[in-house]
Amino acid sequence: MRVSRRVLPQGPGRRNRPALTIFAGLLILASAACGPRRLALPSGTGQPFPAFEAAFDEATRPCRAIDTMTAELGVSGRVGGHRLRGRVLAGFSRPASLRLEGLAPFGPPAFILVSSEGRATLLLPRDRAVLEGEPPEAIIDALVGLPLTPGTLHAILAGCGLAASDAVGGFTFGGGWARIEGTGGDSTWLRQDDSGRWSVAAAVAGSLRVEYEGRGTGVPQQVLLELVGAEPPTELRLRVTGADLNVALGDEAFTIDVPERATTITLGELRRAGPLGR
Repeated sequence: MRVSRRVLPQGPGRRNRPALTIFAGLLILASAACGPRRLALPSGTGQPFPAFEAAFDEATRPCRAIDTMTAELGVSGRVGGHRLRGRVLAGFSRPASLRLEGLAPFGPPAFILVSSEGRATLLLPRDRAVLEGEPPEAIIDALVGLPLTPGTLHAILAGCGLAASDAVGGFTFGGGWARIEGTGGDSTWLRQDDSGRWSVAAAVAGSLRVEYEGRGTGVPQQVLLELVGAEPPTELRLRVTGADLNVALGDEAFTIDVPERATTITLGELRRAGPLGR
């Protein structure tokens, strides 16, 4: 991608202008509201689960077969002591290509983030501003407070949990629950339905927790992301609609034309412009 741009002069208030439009597509409100309803995961050590590999394979086989995915995400929750609400168009291609567009009520997108082969570009069309040279997970963290790589976000929305590592052990609990342990210290919680089939219900890695609702026969309809113990709380609920799976996505879906004379911003400026810096 050829990028031609010159840094614009910084007039009065220019450096703070991105704060006006980065989140034009996400309604930001002060909030002391209660968090979303949580799954009550089993406690205790459970019983050894000899068939953990087969159960994990059955639960993750459908989502592991999703090489590409597009969907609209309804975003709501709390970040940095503020409530967020808005819509984002998302596209993914394995192993780590990503496109996110924050939809505004009218006019150009609030932001466009693309990433391919570990290189990310964030464009703020309303400000003619661009951020490059930072890892995609750092930009996502600055936007919504969750340091998710494109591959991890793809796995989460496809229904695979965090899918951070291979299964190395497992335990069963009452009520059809099983916890599968990964090589990276992550845990994937499986739930068995009345027919005996296993599916992914939740996942935990460090302070990051993922929960699913309304899976049906496709990708999950509701995804809850939380940083456990974070202050202020970071909790996002994603409502997934219009999902298209394994559709052809060319390289152009994960590139972006940066306008000439676009202003270069830093990761720190992006963070200060969003709910984490307010």
